Amino acid sequence: MHIIVDVHSLPGGINGLTIGEATGHWGWYYNETAFEYSMQVIDAVISFVQNSGSPQSYTIEPMNEPTDNPDMSVFGTPAALSDKGASWVLKYILAVIDKVASVNPNIPIMFQGSFKQEQYWSSHIPADANLVFDVHTYYFERNVTSENLPTHLYSDARAKAGDGKFPVFTGEWSIQTGLNNSFVLRERNINAGLDALYTYSQGSCYWTAKFSGNATVKGQGSQRDYWNFGFYIDQGYIDLSRFRDAK
Repeated sequence: MHIIVDVHSLPGGINGLTIGEATGHWGWYYNETAFEYSMQVIDAVISFVQNSGSPQSYTIEPMNEPTDNPDMSVFGTPAALSDKGASWVLKYILAVIDKVASVNPNIPIMFQGSFKQEQYWSSHIPADANLVFDVHTYYFERNVTSENLPTHLYSDARAKAGDGKFPVFTGEWSIQTGLNNSFVLRERNINAGLDALYTYSQGSCYWTAKFSGNATVKGQGSQRDYWNFGFYIDQGYIDLSRFRDAK
């Protein structure tokens, strides 16, 4: 097993959401005190990984979905993080890269660079950084249906593959769509997504492994019917043959 230790929020708030600290909190940006506290968090994570007895089993992800645009209608798009905000994020990521490398350069860092693609960031990061990019792709707030989801899965996977300088991993995605969710298309769609993300990037991690929430969706069922990877395994939906030649 390989474990990604994800620091999902940072002091002051990084995206105005509860997942970033609290609703309406963006106090992490341009705040040197919050920056220093964040680095102390990273020190603790590094210490945990380094002293685990198996540091090679871990990747450190120091933030999740940083955005500074209070207009939530653009959340999930590149416009969610301004260039000024990105410069602060970059300062933090470069500091994390240096800190991790000073302790154990073999520990990889996973960078969730908001909703900007790898090529936006790559020229600012040293080529020898032990870094992988984490991109997130969702369809439940887009004009996408279960019927046409595979087309979007493949086009997004190609578009987000990066410039080749750093590997790209899709750390979050699901098959819930904005319109006309369909039970009968789940098996086709989960395999289309796995195939697209394996073909054009370094694979993916589904959101989520196990989920029981009953929020409504447009179409059939509820959120747990589209966010529960364990259910798909239990139903025999997952075709693992595509991975047989993986190294």
